Amino acid sequence: MNRNSLIILIAATVMVGCATMNSTPDPAVGSWKFELINPPRGDPEGTLIICKDGGVYSGSIVNSTGEYELNELLVEGNQLVSGHFAYRNSTIQIKGVFEGSAFQGNVSGGRNSVEMVGERVE
Repeated sequence: MNRNSLIILIAATVMVGCATMNSTPDPAVGSWKFELINPPRGDPEGTLIICKDGGVYSGSIVNSTGEYELNELLVEGNQLVSGHFAYRNSTIQIKGVFEGSAFQGNVSGGRNSVEMVGERVE
């Protein structure tokens, strides 16, 4: 590698590093392995996936029965304010809080509400 290429590589690395130093990662974005605590039925484990593109959040729930798109997903700061998905002719609501590498919330549908706990998948 010649000297000019090395200087350009170092400069690019410093610029990228400085740009990321001032940006705070979104606390909700990522993959979260979760467990439902004492669900009345269904799979108690899965993955919550939250993405953000152009300021708009999207997400899904993945478990052994399939992948379910989260609709009307609203995230404010570290709070998953609301989102819902269809499961077996029911609408399931999800809410929660992201704290560092932990997630705590609940899922509810009909008369049932179940605690949901998770951790960020690195």
